[in-house]
Amino acid sequence: MHAHHPKLTTHNPSLKTPNMNRIQTVLKALSIQPKTPAELSHDLGSSEAALSGMLETLERGGFIMQAIPPSSVGCGHCNLKSMCRVADQNPHELKLHLYRLTSRGMAYLAG
Repeated sequence: MHAHHPKLTTHNPSLKTPNMNRIQTVLKALSIQPKTPAELSHDLGSSEAALSGMLETLERGGFIMQAIPPSSVGCGHCNLKSMCRVADQNPHELKLHLYRLTSRGMAYLAG
């Protein structure tokens, strides 16, 4: 059973369905594509400061993670390289901090 969280308003109606709680709203937004905290706050009509605690909690809980290019494998042979915003970036020098869902986050959305 999921904990109840206050509703989060969103500027993007495709992210909102009836009875969706804050966690589900954030996870659904990240399920569409990885996003930066600024993009996420814009899409959800919230401030980055308001979302930062939730993002930290979701990351600690294993629901989301930072989208970091794998340092051992690299991006050279990845089919998604042309669409990836962090392709070929050094993981220690990322200029764009993207969050994405983990398998646990996907399972939570699936119910």
